[in-house]
Amino acid sequence: MKNIAVVPARGGSKRVPGKNIIEFFGKPMIVHTLEAAKESGVFSKIIVSTEDDTIRSVVEQHGYEVVRRPEEFATDTVSLVPSVLHVIAHFESLGDVFENACLLMANCPIRDRDDIRGSCEAFHRTASDFMMTVFRYGMFYPFWAMKQTGDGLKSYWGEKYIQSRSQELPDVFCPSGAIRWFSVEAFKKIRNFYGPNLQPYIIPWYKAIDIDGFEDLMMAKMVVAAMERHAEYFI
Repeated sequence: MKNIAVVPARGGSKRVPGKNIIEFFGKPMIVHTLEAAKESGVFSKIIVSTEDDTIRSVVEQHGYEVVRRPEEFATDTVSLVPSVLHVIAHFESLGDVFENACLLMANCPIRDRDDIRGSCEAFHRTASDFMMTVFRYGMFYPFWAMKQTGDGLKSYWGEKYIQSRSQELPDVFCPSGAIRWFSVEAFKKIRNFYGPNLQPYIIPWYKAIDIDGFEDLMMAKMVVAAMERHAEYFI
């Protein structure tokens, strides 16, 4: 089966300027994702979609291929769907057709080749058209959320859960952009990553860290530093 990896990398990040190519443990952040994709061995092609010339230069210097993203798909109000469809259409116009695609976010640098390879194998086993990485809620259970009202703090979900112990709460998952698999044909039809029979691929919370702000960057750096010193804690 022919699989294509699409790594979107828009320029102009506001919260962390230059986020996708900021230095992260000795290399541009996006390179961690590109190397993980390559080392997984499951892709016929690995493509970065960007409108930014600096990102393009960095990616090509590291030996990876870029498809220029149209400017209208590169605003912070447009979803990633048009960009992925643009990459797929680009190669189909060249006669290069892929059965499955995988969206890998450049700002998720901690998931690795084994996560990608394992998710690919799981995707094919399920025979579903859609799969995405998720992680279990741990310390911060959504059922304990509270909101401020005119009468003070109130449980967001009502009193049913607010006094429950963590072991009594339902097992729920947080979606992660670290890895998203989908059938190309199914994706072209519904134009959505959350397709029917969407299957989960569970990863640890630290593999799912998505760097959007400086707090996320700080957490990711602390996690990687801890992984390097105490690998036995991250099994």
